[in-house]
Amino acid sequence: MAKRQYEKLVELFGANQNAETTRDVYTRELRRFFEVSGLNDVKKVKVEHILEYKASNKDMAPMTQRRRLSVLRQFFKFCCDIGALKHNPTKGVKLPRGQSRDPRPLTRKEAEKLLSVIDRTTLTGKRDYAFLVLMLNTGLRLAEALRLNDTDIINDKRHCLVRVNGKGNREDSVKLVPEVRRALDAWLKVKPGDSAPLFTTSQGRRIGPRAVQLRLNLYAEKAGFERPVSPHDLRHTFARLSHHAGTDVLLIQEALRHRSLETTHRYLRRMARLDDTAFDRLRPIVA
Repeated sequence: MAKRQYEKLVELFGANQNAETTRDVYTRELRRFFEVSGLNDVKKVKVEHILEYKASNKDMAPMTQRRRLSVLRQFFKFCCDIGALKHNPTKGVKLPRGQSRDPRPLTRKEAEKLLSVIDRTTLTGKRDYAFLVLMLNTGLRLAEALRLNDTDIINDKRHCLVRVNGKGNREDSVKLVPEVRRALDAWLKVKPGDSAPLFTTSQGRRIGPRAVQLRLNLYAEKAGFERPVSPHDLRHTFARLSHHAGTDVLLIQEALRHRSLETTHRYLRRMARLDDTAFDRLRPIVA
């Protein structure tokens, strides 16, 4: 049976994605759109079809709605870039608004579940596991983690440290527990090329915040979470677990690299409005 016109473009689009899991998700979402719309040719897709598809997903979780439209945006932009389309039918179609919310840190069980669904036999899985273990066990900001280079990991006889370039170009050193060090070592052994960025694509380019959020969305869905997880939630998870383990607030301030103690208190006050969960003494979060 001959392939429908859109399938060739979907395959070509998928081939441009770095991770196999991402390719599978994107392909599944695009095929769903074309099946729902009843169209076989990308040139016949109009903005009305995109709006109808958006409306058909209104009862889905906000994370799912945003992912489906985001994939369409990327696909049709790709079609325009390669000359398969002259006009992008998703242009002007807004993603569902993200709701303003208090931070929602994960429980220890949720954090461990999130890590457990990562396939660490793959290149991308080793990278993602190292990245998330680092975030969960240090409280780094997303921008701080993405700016890291290989040379920012400092090993000496007693400690393993990561040099962090934080807000206001402020440089700090954060101690890494052995579990984080092992996760980073596993990634560095297979990291492609010799480029400076610590966390890269398979082509050696530094990964960006959008890629991180897409991967988090994927793992949250695989873990069976009914809510989205943001990179900032991982920072709050570190703070919450530290607080429940009895860590002094001044030490939490130092770990989060807050210039003002009031900022740290504000973090903890917002968390106090959440349902408490009994935590063990602070220990590394791994799967």
